[in-house]
Amino acid sequence: GCERLPFTVVRDYPEDLISNLSKLVISHENYEEVKRSRRRSPIGRAARFIYLNRTAFNGLYRVNRQGQFNVPYGCKPSTVVCDADGIRSASARLIGAEVATAGFATTLERLRPSDAIFLDPPYTVKHNNNCFRRYNEQIFSWKDQECLAELATGLAKRGQKIVVMNALHKEVLRLYSPRSFLGFAVERPTNMSADTASRGRCTELLLISRAVDLTAGQARDILNSELGYDVQLARRG
Repeated sequence: GCERLPFTVVRDYPEDLISNLSKLVISHENYEEVKRSRRRSPIGRAARFIYLNRTAFNGLYRVNRQGQFNVPYGCKPSTVVCDADGIRSASARLIGAEVATAGFATTLERLRPSDAIFLDPPYTVKHNNNCFRRYNEQIFSWKDQECLAELATGLAKRGQKIVVMNALHKEVLRLYSPRSFLGFAVERPTNMSADTASRGRCTELLLISRAVDLTAGQARDILNSELGYDVQLARRG
């Protein structure tokens, strides 16, 4: 699928991808031309995906119901489309990795006990003026949130190491029992807004399964030092 194509091309054809990307010029005119283009080869399609993702407004990649990319141009002057070193590094890390597109339930069923899990579902509750809430509800419902939490909790009880990111909301937090998950409020900078005046900091929920074998204090200290963000225990109730 188109979701996994860039990853497989980065893994298998890094030099061809670098060559293709290096020919693409950053400009509004060229952006619109690439946006309209329909490339046939996997390498060409991956280059188109990366170019549009890097040069679109706020680095978004979004399509309409017809599958057409519909984000306006809006990159910074410092934007780099062809990060050759980054592509080569990612290629080396992806060797031996399986890249798949599937529903979360199907994916979680295929995991081995030794696998670590990171879950980052779309936010579907009112959260920090989240402008994507209505869009997200169309692709990931509250019922999906409940199902994901149930599956994650079952895996956590069996000793699986799991990290979940979600909206910091009391209803979301209630889905994840404190017996199975530590919950943290993570405050970070954000620029995901068309209105520059509304940009600032947002607070999200980060959940860590007890199987990770860290105390709340240890986990908080690690998160604070590694992320450089303000991390506190999430208040339940």
